[in-house]
Amino acid sequence: MMKFTIDGRPYLKDIHDLFAALIVQIPLDTHRYLFRNYYNTFSSEDAIQALGNLRFSHTVRIPDPNDSSRLQRTTTTTTFNMAREMAKSLCQQFQNCRLMENAVDPQNRTFRDKGIWHLTPKGLCVLQDFCVRTEVNMTTLRKHFSHMEAIHLVRLDRNPDDDQLILNRACVSVIFRVMMTCLPLDGELTSSGNASSMSVSSRQQSTSSTPPSSTSSSSGRTTTQLKTAKTMRTVFSSQMCCDWLLDYNTVSCREEAEAIAQEFIKYNWIDQQLSDRSKITTTSNIVRSRSNTITKEDEEASEEEKTTLREILSQDPDSLLITQQSTTTTDDIEDASTHSGHSASSRPPSIAVDHSSHTTAVDPKESNSARLKIILENAKLRSPFKDFLRANFCEENLDFWIDYNTLRRKCRNQSPALPSQNQKDLLEDAYDIWSTYLAPGSSCELNVEHSLCQEMARIVHSVVTVIPAYPGQGKPTIVITASSASQSLRMMLKLFDRVNEHICRLMASDSVPKFVKTEKYRKIID
Repeated sequence: MMKFTIDGRPYLKDIHDLFAALIVQIPLDTHRYLFRNYYNTFSSEDAIQALGNLRFSHTVRIPDPNDSSRLQRTTTTTTFNMAREMAKSLCQQFQNCRLMENAVDPQNRTFRDKGIWHLTPKGLCVLQDFCVRTEVNMTTLRKHFSHMEAIHLVRLDRNPDDDQLILNRACVSVIFRVMMTCLPLDGELTSSGNASSMSVSSRQQSTSSTPPSSTSSSSGRTTTQLKTAKTMRTVFSSQMCCDWLLDYNTVSCREEAEAIAQEFIKYNWIDQQLSDRSKITTTSNIVRSRSNTITKEDEEASEEEKTTLREILSQDPDSLLITQQSTTTTDDIEDASTHSGHSASSRPPSIAVDHSSHTTAVDPKESNSARLKIILENAKLRSPFKDFLRANFCEENLDFWIDYNTLRRKCRNQSPALPSQNQKDLLEDAYDIWSTYLAPGSSCELNVEHSLCQEMARIVHSVVTVIPAYPGQGKPTIVITASSASQSLRMMLKLFDRVNEHICRLMASDSVPKFVKTEKYRKIID
């Protein structure tokens, strides 16, 4: 049985297995569109029809009870029958994972009824892994993908209960180190849209090396890194970062890629590079990665970059070797360290702990949002902040944030994707939050849009029935009447997300500027 996460996404392992089973079954052929041929592709209708009656085989080898030297091979074949809309939704999940893409328009991320599709290098890697595990005969598949060179896919750890990424410091640091050694020195990531007619080796040439797998041995990684020890890119766009995470890692969607990038920011491994707006726009990308002209003007920033990189990559001595040689094209590192800076026309480094003394003024709105995040995550600051809000009669804003984050944490920790009772318990918690902060006439009613409150009230009344308390009972009984508790919970969480964004924006603009001027705040900060 296929398992789903709290937001309705199938578990990533199921997505990968279903995709690979689809490619094994589906006929790959040449399709023509606007006088152009697209080889080794399949149509939307082919995929929908194949998913409607998908056969999934799984082979297991166990010791023969009669002869321990022999193995018994057991093959189990499961047939999935799904409706057309379900098949289309699953194809969209395949595309979100970057397992396949539109052969005609690779930048289009929406699955369409009349489309032509081909595998990405990431999809080929997933297919190869599936064929090895299930012992599928790959003879017929090789002729379709012999022109493609498989990448090394970084496999990320996930919580087996809810399929959420495990983003502790150790895991994130591995992802960060691999990414920094694999980003192209100049330009953007090469699009995999021509994967059906072009070898992936062109991408590997642009990155100087194939992204190493997270399971590769240290000796193998050392050899690869020594070859790329000339220079390393330190400034890149957020678009490039997320695209690399999607193309070379087992992430399920762009939101997960952004969550990983947010972890990079959280650990101060990267920060936003404020550039001269008169020379470049906020949407343009700085692509230069090295410079032969060295000045003293950026000496402190470059030294700060080197120190930070040593701290980040200290777990991997080989990565440190790359770091020491990354800020210049000069081979003599010791000589270059005395002039460690880029010219004003080159890219300034983006990896640093604090560039406040070297960059232009920060947007006050962004500054207040950053301060609010620090206050909310620091218990020593959060307590006086709550006292400050209470004195200004808006304590309910922080109380809602605490209850909302507690609910989100329960959704991650209590395996809501498995037992239905857990989902009902979480839905009851969501109802308590609504009745406390958003219901009309509630004791701690928040100042949010009336239309949002009406929408939440409509959803709550459709999924929850409240039985009044009888004498002697503490509180009324809540009965979940919705046919799908998980779907109702997802809808409420999405609305809570909007409320949380509004409340955080309100606290950042109104409360934080006043709170940071108080003596309690200054005493804790100092």
